[in-house]
Amino acid sequence: MDRKFGRLSLLFALCLAISAFSACGGTGVPSGESDVSQPTGSFSLPSDTADSTDGPTGTDSSETTDSSGTSDSSDSPDEPEEPEEPDALGRILVFGKADESAALLSLLAESGKYDAERADIADAAEYGTAEALGAYDEIILNNVAVREMPDGFQEILCSYVYDLGGGLLTAGGRDERGEPHAYNRDDMTGTVYEEILPVQAVNFEPPAGIVFVLDNSGSMGASGADGKSALDRAKEGISACLDALPAGDCVSVVTSDGTTAAPLTNLGQAGGADVIKTVMNGIGFGGGTQIYAGLSEAAELLLSAEGVYARHVVLLTDGEIPDAAACVGLAEKYYRENGITFSAVGLGTSSAFYSETLEMFAESGGGTFYAAETEDLFSLLLVDLHSTELREFEYEPFFPEISDPLSPLFEGVNFTQEGDRVLMTAQLGGFFGARAKEGSEVVLSGPFGVPVYACRDFGAGKAGSFLCDLSGDWSAEFMADEGCRKFLLNAVGALIS
Repeated sequence: MDRKFGRLSLLFALCLAISAFSACGGTGVPSGESDVSQPTGSFSLPSDTADSTDGPTGTDSSETTDSSGTSDSSDSPDEPEEPEEPDALGRILVFGKADESAALLSLLAESGKYDAERADIADAAEYGTAEALGAYDEIILNNVAVREMPDGFQEILCSYVYDLGGGLLTAGGRDERGEPHAYNRDDMTGTVYEEILPVQAVNFEPPAGIVFVLDNSGSMGASGADGKSALDRAKEGISACLDALPAGDCVSVVTSDGTTAAPLTNLGQAGGADVIKTVMNGIGFGGGTQIYAGLSEAAELLLSAEGVYARHVVLLTDGEIPDAAACVGLAEKYYRENGITFSAVGLGTSSAFYSETLEMFAESGGGTFYAAETEDLFSLLLVDLHSTELREFEYEPFFPEISDPLSPLFEGVNFTQEGDRVLMTAQLGGFFGARAKEGSEVVLSGPFGVPVYACRDFGAGKAGSFLCDLSGDWSAEFMADEGCRKFLLNAVGALIS
């Protein structure tokens, strides 16, 4: 072989080698490929977990397929194709019953992003330190009550989130009696566990529509021993209630003859209570005790009220009611057909007929009769307006409202628009009433703005609370919806620091 030709061949081969090295970025790793990424939280995955991550099922790593289905093979059979970078796995430990956690575990497994396992909360004692929990990137408590947690577990959980940067997700559910279990306010109030969460379990008091029907007949003008009339004392009681009722309640005052003295006014608006007081204080007295017109006007006002859950009428009177039978029938009708409740307060009388009539009226309207001395009027009114029956919440299907559709939590999530409200595309069958803590982000909300999903930073970690179940009890439609499933996975991932 000619020596000059041999040198040229050697030089040509060397150039090819340099070119091939440069195409791989000079690292020995195919361009665009990196090591399997670990979760960004405080806890690293075991190496065997990361190594087990595969590419998409059924895809040959030596070729790629475009949208037309055409395979694009490399021009050089000796040069392997760059494999797809697998998604990082997050290790998740779910505490909860097997049947209640099946849907959640299936969702996590199908995503291919999480290595999830389940344990009974009774076995939580096996994880005796925060560091032991630290083998997991996130803990999910699925319908777990505080009373079920082993001694010391709350403190361990707190340290896991606050000190070590772990993620915590809580979800609700009901017990065998149908009562709240995970978010049972009697069980959780004042606990270390509640301190971690973005919500506080409290009595849920949705806005109420309340109409005071004020008897302004002539007898209400009679002065008592202190020189004040029954009408004046009734006004004082109502005025004190206006100062004590929660913002968001809508209140009106109607006279017994059917005149709307003060229209339904939201107490949350600036000066709302003062407006009602000013108008009410201008009411005079005169005429007979004809109550039916006032009650009818009150009921119709409440039917037109928007944004209120409970609708309640309070009658304040000091005399016998000539149209008693008609009033009883009216209360019964509106209570049965429209859910409007009626209570009655008797002012300063001991008449047996009078008391029996008002008691029958209140009973027919689903309310309570109070025989009141004028001195204790305010306290009686306040008890009535905050009664369990008036404030009780009944679970009904609703579409959760999205606070910020541009949030990363809604990436890949479809939603609908209803006026200026952005809603999820599937319903939940109910929720557990709670109040979002200051600094928490309410991501999803339900009726009256109650939080459905809220989250917050807690020390080095993050905590999120879903105020419904994940078992399919109230959430069957939600968890079957593709967009809602995507949201849940996004929420799980966002809690991994």
